[in-house]
Amino acid sequence: MNGWRLAVFLIGAIPFALSMGFGLVMTMGMNETIAIVDGKEDVDTPGLNIIGSVLGKITELRENAHADRVFNTTELTQRRAISYSRSITIEDVLAEGEAMPDPSLHDLYVTARAARALTVECPAILATLATSCKPAEVRVDKRDNGMFDISGMLAFTPSTPPGTPTAEGELVYTVHRTSLDFGDANGIETTEDGISAARAEYYARAEQACEAVRKTMGMCLIEEMKFKVRKDRRSEMYRVSVEAKLSSMGVQGASQGKFADIVERIEKRL
Repeated sequence: MNGWRLAVFLIGAIPFALSMGFGLVMTMGMNETIAIVDGKEDVDTPGLNIIGSVLGKITELRENAHADRVFNTTELTQRRAISYSRSITIEDVLAEGEAMPDPSLHDLYVTARAARALTVECPAILATLATSCKPAEVRVDKRDNGMFDISGMLAFTPSTPPGTPTAEGELVYTVHRTSLDFGDANGIETTEDGISAARAEYYARAEQACEAVRKTMGMCLIEEMKFKVRKDRRSEMYRVSVEAKLSSMGVQGASQGKFADIVERIEKRL
């Protein structure tokens, strides 16, 4: 192939390769990685190495932008949120004394007011770990019996400052996922009336775990808490569990192991 034809081919291929690479990166989870050459490091593939370098840079930029939003405690963001769900009827979204709308409008009323219905959990969040709370994501599912299941994420600004990293060197965004079981391996068992108290207990545990991390690493913030509530049909009891994502900034590699060790120790101690 003539030199000028090769040059034209490569110039035309670069945008395509970058767009394909960008698409791959955008579908990745925050802690997932893509094997560009399936681990065959000894293969001489300069073109793929260039693409790999670009993808790595894009991933780094995405993580840095994500971390900037997570640790910006002056404003609410979807990147820092707590899940919540509840079942409601049309009556739950009507103001006191408000007339019952025509049945054909029930779906519209609930959908329009679902975000406000989620805020019933905000007082518990504000009492434990936040200074502000607002729905960031809402979903409505209608049941056959006329009930509505609403769910979503409540964004919050933390009441405790994240702190300053104690590690020296190039710092990277570090995440540790934990169930905060503190001895309750399968979650907290409770009655239906005790679900709110179980959630509040997890809020307190998350704050305690982050405080322990701050004492050693200097920095910790509750980034996300996703709850699950399961009902035991035989006993009529409920089991509340959570997956919490705690975040910090530290030295790559070393900080991740330290993070996990600190949280594990605090869970066992409490």
